[in-house]
Amino acid sequence: MKFKFCGDNDCQDWILAQINVFSKLTSIKLKLILKEVMQHILTGKLHLQNVCKLTADAKLNEEETKAILAALNFIILSSIKYETDSETLSNELQQLGLPKEHSITLSKAYADKFNEIIQMTREKSLQMNPMLECSYKIISKFNNETMSVHCPSLFLSIRTNPTTTTNETSTFHVIPEKLTCLISDLKEVEKMMNESTY
Repeated sequence: MKFKFCGDNDCQDWILAQINVFSKLTSIKLKLILKEVMQHILTGKLHLQNVCKLTADAKLNEEETKAILAALNFIILSSIKYETDSETLSNELQQLGLPKEHSITLSKAYADKFNEIIQMTREKSLQMNPMLECSYKIISKFNNETMSVHCPSLFLSIRTNPTTTTNETSTFHVIPEKLTCLISDLKEVEKMMNESTY
């Protein structure tokens, strides 16, 4: 079977194994564990000892508890990645054998923190430094110690403002063939970005 939260692929075996372990916990304990998982996703802080106390009743050791945390972390982040709504997530988890009450608890926690996690993932994604200035110069012939140009060419200079206090300037030489290829690639990237929901 294919699952949206897994990117329309089969669910991985280790997740299936952990879903079986989730069932040993009460839905209230799962809710408290999910609170810790959400905090870990958003802040990077995790109180493992608190989670171990919650799983002690189900006779789970520390390694099994860590596996539960990893599986919950995967389910939440994978659901975000593949834009899975909370209702679909709940239904898919039930199809994988998680009790309905547990599935609803997990999907509700997911829905409650959805916007915060989306914002956090956007902030942590790859970003370019802002461009301050872009200038160009077209030349016919050019010779210096490092390069020799024998056709009409473009020298492009881009000044960016990195996180440091000094500005950086990058200058590079583009021949007509490379410029055509660059423009084509940039148009393709722009098209992909416009089609993406992120």
